[in-house]
Amino acid sequence: MASSNGIKPDPEADINTEAAPPTPASGGLDFFGVQVILRVLLFAVAVTSILVEVTSKQTALVPVPGLPIRVRVEAKFSDQPAFIYLVAAMAVTTLYGIITAVVSLGLNSKPGLATKALLHSVFWDVQPPLEHQQGLVTLDSRAIVMQGGGSVVKPDPEADIKAEAALPTPPSGGRDFFGVHVILRVLLFAAAVTSILVGLTSKQTALVPVPGLPIRVPVEAKFSDQPAFIYLVAAMFVAALYSIPSAVASFTVISKPELATKFLLHFAVLDLLLLGILATAVGAAGGVGYIALKGNNHAGWGKLCNMFEKHCRRLSSSVALSLVASVVLLILVMLSVFSLRRRIPK
Repeated sequence: MASSNGIKPDPEADINTEAAPPTPASGGLDFFGVQVILRVLLFAVAVTSILVEVTSKQTALVPVPGLPIRVRVEAKFSDQPAFIYLVAAMAVTTLYGIITAVVSLGLNSKPGLATKALLHSVFWDVQPPLEHQQGLVTLDSRAIVMQGGGSVVKPDPEADIKAEAALPTPPSGGRDFFGVHVILRVLLFAAAVTSILVGLTSKQTALVPVPGLPIRVPVEAKFSDQPAFIYLVAAMFVAALYSIPSAVASFTVISKPELATKFLLHFAVLDLLLLGILATAVGAAGGVGYIALKGNNHAGWGKLCNMFEKHCRRLSSSVALSLVASVVLLILVMLSVFSLRRRIPK
């Protein structure tokens, strides 16, 4: 069929143009060079932290309560399980920093592997329409409209079918687990609210003996006596607030699956951020709680839980519920990342 201006187009060229799939964006803006620098910085900070902790050993003369003498006491990081855990965590961070820096450096020289390494590449399966990619032709099931010359060509139907088959098909989002998301976020809300209520009701008054005197005085213990528990309650409050809109959003995506990719990415980032906050809060509260339970003979810190049993039980329950909330968030992050990974074209 001739065009209106007398120019006969080449059908094979049109078919080749139609069959060419859109090319994914290059990895030039994946910031792998920046990632290498940041991971090397992570390694340096972790190693420095380990060295500072390990070399923190000190010996000092400490006065003995009730006696006019001083005794020699040695203090080192291994006297507290919390600092042992910190050094172990920094050691893991050091190894992780080395491995990920090498991987990022390799991806910087081989951008073709970036799609598999970055979850941001899942947006490739929601590319803009093909006319925005090529800028020359608009594909239609019935005709090809040449934007430069205004000609209309009837394409070969068989070529159209082959071209459509050649285009990459984005993975279906039928298994994004948003039903599980809703259940887990409701569980997160319940754990956070219960943790807050248990922590706020941990107040207790007990008669505490006065060293050197045969008397006891009433002393009140409450969660606000320790900044670590204030931080824990605040973190749980943020988790409870966050769980409400995120549960509603997850429920909405069940009926509107076309929103799944954007919500999955947002959930992965926000859940991971909140998980970091909860993890630090649980760690801080757990460290303080261990001292209250066991004391520290090296530092001269006595036990508190033998006098404030109710207070310690409630705070321990609050920390345990916070740990449950952290595990729920970890599962949510894993589900989001898994669902995003499935959407990356093979």
